[in-house]
Amino acid sequence: MLDLLIRSGEVIDGTGAARCRADVAVAGGRVVEVGGLPGAEARTVIDAAGCIVAPGFVDMHSHGDMTLPALPTADGLVHQGITSIVAGQCGDSLAPLLPEARAQTIAWFHFPSIPVPWDEWSTFGSYLDYLTRLGTSVNVAPLVGHGMIRSGAMGLKDAVASRSELKCMVAEVERALDEGAIGLSTGLIYPPGGYTGTPELVDLTWPVARRGGL
Repeated sequence: MLDLLIRSGEVIDGTGAARCRADVAVAGGRVVEVGGLPGAEARTVIDAAGCIVAPGFVDMHSHGDMTLPALPTADGLVHQGITSIVAGQCGDSLAPLLPEARAQTIAWFHFPSIPVPWDEWSTFGSYLDYLTRLGTSVNVAPLVGHGMIRSGAMGLKDAVASRSELKCMVAEVERALDEGAIGLSTGLIYPPGGYTGTPELVDLTWPVARRGGL
């Protein structure tokens, strides 16, 4: 028996094919068949007549990582049909929090209306571990923010990174990638990203390229 059967919806499958009326069968958390399934039985049956049935949408530019620690059910996203987000955009991510600039960085990213539990993580990996323990209603494809790494390594100053500061930043990018980041985001119209020159960006994106990241 199927776990879920969605009957008689207008299916738009995301492939570019024309919409069609069909049943959608789900078992073991996966779509196993789409089509006319008049004899199928399921533990849960949804009558979707007059409704659109589609795969979950992917929000490619999301700051949901800022709010998920406070609202892991992600109601505003789920109600729009969004089931996956690419987060950590514009050079902003909630990790890593480097010790030397932790307090300053938290103050910079602090929003009084969003109760972020900063004490729960320091590294990018520990942030992802926290989200995993918390459980979220959306899939998260996390980018590490260049602005977060730069502010951690050298504060918010308008300056060219020194050799030691650049070495620290490269190491943090590599560490974040090793711990689960899918790539690096920049925000070159915001501080501190706006203080960055091309050589710094080249050095920081090489580790991403070597790992096939974004």
